[in-house]
Amino acid sequence: MVRVGIDLTALPRLKGGVAFYLVELVGALQRIDFENEYWLLARREHAQELRRLAPRFTTIGIRLPSRPIRLAWEQSALPRLAARLRLDVLHSPHYTRPLAPLPCASVVGVMDMTFFALPEHHTFIKRLFFRAMIPASARRADRLIAISESTKQDIERWLGIPGDRIDVTPLAVSPAYREDIDPAAIADVRRRYDLPADYVLYVGRLEPRKNLPRLLQAYGILTARRPSTPALVLAGAPGWHRAELDAALRPLAGRVRLPGYVPEADLPALYAGARVFVYPSLYEGFGIPVLEALSCGVPTITSGVSSMREVAGAAAELIDPLDMPQIADAIERLLEDTGRQLELKTRARDRARDFSWDTTAALTRESYQKAHDVYRRG
Repeated sequence: MVRVGIDLTALPRLKGGVAFYLVELVGALQRIDFENEYWLLARREHAQELRRLAPRFTTIGIRLPSRPIRLAWEQSALPRLAARLRLDVLHSPHYTRPLAPLPCASVVGVMDMTFFALPEHHTFIKRLFFRAMIPASARRADRLIAISESTKQDIERWLGIPGDRIDVTPLAVSPAYREDIDPAAIADVRRRYDLPADYVLYVGRLEPRKNLPRLLQAYGILTARRPSTPALVLAGAPGWHRAELDAALRPLAGRVRLPGYVPEADLPALYAGARVFVYPSLYEGFGIPVLEALSCGVPTITSGVSSMREVAGAAAELIDPLDMPQIADAIERLLEDTGRQLELKTRARDRARDFSWDTTAALTRESYQKAHDVYRRG
């Protein structure tokens, strides 16, 4: 038996982004692991929800009213808490861990390496902090967890960490993402978000890394030669650096819909109603929207770079995210070639079966055991 603590205090909320992964991971560990003991260290406002999610685990709510206080707690109080709980393993899933020696094994999770690969897409303060803390934390960890082979390779490249210290635990999606979505649910989502019957879909945050200005320029190229092209729907919360996106939107007024943030409950029907899904991001640690679209059987286009190529496999059209005519051609091909649509739907169904949260949890549990073994050997 291994006593595992999972530090969830870096999460400002339990929805979206990294929180989505960690909530699913905790739920899957609760389902599959009846051998080890778990302590969930969380912000006080999240404790009740986590107790409902994982009633067999012990959840400890901690009052952390601001980010600076949380960082100070991580570096000073967390090692003492790990000792008091007699933890065997501390899992720090959000890049950083205490820099002081810990009384137990350490597992550090790395979601992506954008702070090194695309530093210009982060604020100066975040760049300064994470470019110092990620290498320092990685060097002190007994095991690192990467969420894709691509991220593992980036860790090796940017941090010089040997690959045999890094475990890959791919993510998954909820069973709600499936092909047989009720047509009434699809119609209801279209009505509530004022969407047309046909649309090309993007889902994700509206920020520079997602490459949306080039997607909009590609869409403009396509609509100029194919006026019947369905509307483009960009579904997601606004990010930073909106000026470039707004400039790219102006020539396409009336053809692009911006429904804003779409709650998780509505996303499967939103995907299922799309003719084509396109995700031309410049870089991803995993690329969850790609797997969501594949799971819903939507013909998918994504970037042939970083983890997106890895997640999609042969089940999507892969494009160069910097090549706008190529993006336009790929959308046109999937709109018009019914044979290719059916081929990708079949491949998507098979590819989606390769991912499950129970598998993610089992691989994570193996990482805990490896870290524990390393720590005991000294």
